Amino acid sequence: MSSPSPPRLVKTLDSYNIVFYGGFYYGLPHKLGEVHLESEEEVVSRFPGVIKDHSLDQVVTQIP
Repeated sequence: MSSPSPPRLVKTLDSYNIVFYGGFYYGLPHKLGEVHLESEEEVVSRFPGVIKDHSLDQVVTQIP
């Protein structure tokens, strides 16, 4: 089984970066600082303010 492609920044919206990785879109608050999805994917989902979904539109609509 191959590794997922590296995380890709899709867009910046307000105080969030939206990143695509491993079939999911992540809304990552800027206040988290640098995030390494390749090694921290399971942990990142539990960080406060992180939004994770298969749909870009769903992530965008959930950004406060």
